[in-house]
Amino acid sequence: MHKTLPPFLSHRPRLTLWIAVLLILAIGYADYATGYGLRLSVFYLVPIALATWVGGLGLGLTASFAASLFWLVSFESANFYKNQALFFWEAGVLLAGFVADAWLVSRLRDSMNRADARFTTVIEEMPAAVCMTNDQGEILYANPELRRLAAQGALSPTQWLSRLVGVPASGVQGNPASFQLHTVQDPVSHRWYLKHSGTVPWSSSSLAQLVVLTDITEKQQSDALLARNRDIMHQFARLTTLSEVASTLAHEINQPLMSIATYTDASMRMIDRDRGSSSELYKAMERSHHQAVKASAIVQRLNDFVRNRQPTGEHGELQTVIRDVLTLCEPEIRRKGIHIAQSLPDQMIRIQMDRILLTQVIHNILKNAIEATDDQVPGTQSIVIGGEVSEPDIFRLRVRDVGCGVTEDILEQIFEPFYSTKETGLGLGLAISRSIIDSHGGRLSAALNPGGGLTLQLDLPLFPL
Repeated sequence: MHKTLPPFLSHRPRLTLWIAVLLILAIGYADYATGYGLRLSVFYLVPIALATWVGGLGLGLTASFAASLFWLVSFESANFYKNQALFFWEAGVLLAGFVADAWLVSRLRDSMNRADARFTTVIEEMPAAVCMTNDQGEILYANPELRRLAAQGALSPTQWLSRLVGVPASGVQGNPASFQLHTVQDPVSHRWYLKHSGTVPWSSSSLAQLVVLTDITEKQQSDALLARNRDIMHQFARLTTLSEVASTLAHEINQPLMSIATYTDASMRMIDRDRGSSSELYKAMERSHHQAVKASAIVQRLNDFVRNRQPTGEHGELQTVIRDVLTLCEPEIRRKGIHIAQSLPDQMIRIQMDRILLTQVIHNILKNAIEATDDQVPGTQSIVIGGEVSEPDIFRLRVRDVGCGVTEDILEQIFEPFYSTKETGLGLGLAISRSIIDSHGGRLSAALNPGGGLTLQLDLPLFPL
């Protein structure tokens, strides 16, 4: 029953009906006793409304006809109408008003009951546990889900709720519609719940505590699993980085180590044959020392780069770096008969860069270009190194070969780790080179040449003067 009526009437429908009957009799007697001078018939609307609210439209109509009949019988002998038709007209109007009153109250009652039913259905069907408690900690309402959870632990709803969130002993506090959000765990089942709690009006003079508990155990577990997976991914990324470093070290320091071996071998032969002059021996050992220092610098700089992922704030001349790279590759260029053409500006290009790392990048790109020309007819192999200022603070360096090149659909894949177009390639050189160039604030990209081959472009930040 809806709580529009006072509680003592809402819970006692028979008493309410008897009160309605007594009110009809009392109003009729009072109207008769005063000689109908006060015209108290309007007060019949109150018992009719009570009867309709408690018993529905049928009892309301019964009360309406009873009140009208009572008024008609008792007032007929004392009415002052000379024309009896007017008397019966008033009786009809009065009955119509009573019926309209009963119909309106019935519609209101049905609408409120339907609203209550919809609200109750929503609460009853919710997958969350919902309850209302009064200021003594007693549960006023518990939906089926809360009762089911309590029954699983062989507990009453009050015991289960007290174990999980605690029930207020007295004095429901807080402003109505002010809700709080907490995460709680059942100490016995170890399941996690998201708790919404707040104070809501329960009656005109009292408040109640609304508690909504939503099971989020699966979400908590998935969040924990996601966190573990994230840690595993970070560990895998670090292992991948270490793998890149190891492969890069093996790839990059091979040249200086081979140079060291060559120079020391020559020095040993000079000593053994006693044919070399002191100056030649000193020069060979000096070159060996230089290559050893270079190998050490490569290892140290790559180690710092992987650890910090940031290059040193150096700057230098790009032409000098290119000249050093060409010196390293000169034996292979001469052996294969490759023509190197340069089209760089005459003025020195000062690049904001880590010289050691940038040297390794350009060396790796030039080595790839040299290897790409292996299928060309000897004497026709060529590589062009050029560039220009493409933006006010960017210099674009291009290394173009006329080798076999790649297809357009795999153009971007050549920068992915472990992807290689060479049978013996590791697929790490260009991936690490792009990472180094990105760390300089630049960009490494590739483009197909119209006549065949590939052009690699390095956009490098100019050093501000």
